[in-house]
Amino acid sequence: MDAEIDNMRRLNAFKEVPCPNSKNIITPKWVFRHKYENSSLTKHEARLVARGFTQVSGVDYREAHLYAPVVRLEPFRVLISIAALFDHDPRQFHVSAAYIHGDTDGEAYMEPPPGYEPEGTVWLLQWGLYGLKQAGRIWNEKLKAAMEELGFMQCQRHPPYSALAIGEAPTGPSAPFGSTTKREWDPVSN
Repeated sequence: MDAEIDNMRRLNAFKEVPCPNSKNIITPKWVFRHKYENSSLTKHEARLVARGFTQVSGVDYREAHLYAPVVRLEPFRVLISIAALFDHDPRQFHVSAAYIHGDTDGEAYMEPPPGYEPEGTVWLLQWGLYGLKQAGRIWNEKLKAAMEELGFMQCQRHPPYSALAIGEAPTGPSAPFGSTTKREWDPVSN
């Protein structure tokens, strides 16, 4: 639990502020998990999450800002098939505490977990936090901006796929399915 709080402090995920009278205060919850490798327990993990069901629409978030794209299985299968066809080596990566890296879009206050802050203070969340209703969208915006900065393009038909092409889409006879135009590469429509 201390490691999770230290990580949040290191990332400036919150500010300690006096408890405001007219604001909704979100309550926290600890989620505990065991990690296994080869059927043996390797690690105990603790994650502090916001109890998003205590958020109030229009106060803690805007209803229109809840959408975050979700990966569908069909395009994912197409991508893996194309990677196999062209003998590419697909890679995946993990972002530790991913939701904590996204900026919040308004003021959200949360009670500190018991034993971590002085009485009478709350946390003004600076970053997204697991459990917030808008956390998925916040993280998606941060990831999308970082991918675009690296030169990746987002697929318009399937927004979760932003790593389909780097820079300009492949052209000519070596391009997937013989594409000859420079446009966003969309494996479903090509």
